[in-house]
Amino acid sequence: MSSAQIDELVELWRHSVAATHTFLSAEDIEGLRPLVVWGIVGLSRLYVAVEPNGRFCGFMAVETDKLAMLFVRPDCLHCGIGSALLTTAVKKFKICRVDVNEQNPVALKFYQKHGFQIFSRSEFDADGNHFPILHLQKTTK
Repeated sequence: MSSAQIDELVELWRHSVAATHTFLSAEDIEGLRPLVVWGIVGLSRLYVAVEPNGRFCGFMAVETDKLAMLFVRPDCLHCGIGSALLTTAVKKFKICRVDVNEQNPVALKFYQKHGFQIFSRSEFDADGNHFPILHLQKTTK
């Protein structure tokens, strides 16, 4: 992946988070940027949804049986891109776990709609920030 493509994905992430994670300040978002770059570059299973014109509209990263990242460009929300990415992750990579910020009820509802349920909660995120995390796992039907 080229540095321009990485930059485009980071910008997609930034806009997505600004639109959906209203509990984060601009400083919080900037502080997370290095972790996102690491995820984009460091995770071997990165998948990007691309519009016919070549513009990125969403992406996900998978780590073992866990969805590590799933972000959709704000103007593409509610168009089925997130669902398509998640369905691919579940079917192709057998992901059965995902973490969601507790203050992001829209994301929680999205994952619950796809069969994920809360199995535990952490008071802090992986970096020790006081952003409670809900740990979800896929239920079988």
